[in-house]
Amino acid sequence: MQKNKGFTLIETIVSLLLLSIIVLGFFNTYFSVNKLNDHANQKRLAYQLCQEVLIKIDQEKIPIKKGKINYDKFELKNLNIENYSQYQYIDKLIITSDPLRIEKQTVKDLFIVQLQARWDEHKMSLTTIARGGEVN
Repeated sequence: MQKNKGFTLIETIVSLLLLSIIVLGFFNTYFSVNKLNDHANQKRLAYQLCQEVLIKIDQEKIPIKKGKINYDKFELKNLNIENYSQYQYIDKLIITSDPLRIEKQTVKDLFIVQLQARWDEHKMSLTTIARGGEVN
């Protein structure tokens, strides 16, 4: 009887199958981490857009009054924000403002401002106090 010390075809196929399952697991992890990284970057840019809008509000280049202002992705460029192209993934920016009230008294020229950036199925909100104009 002759002893063969090599691998059989079945052993080779099984080992390749196990190796491919392990490699696919690594690829799946890589793509999941990459997707999470992209989402985190988009959220960071949305926050940066909100900060730039707040600077424009503070410089009185964007008027604030009681109510809601919607900017869709085509109207965002009207805000004259630098590097507008990096925010093109944002579908909508909503600015909501209400007069600041302390103990039922309206504080002159101060508003509670909420900025909400929306893209795909995601959104990011930022709420702060800003100087503004009309209470209406």
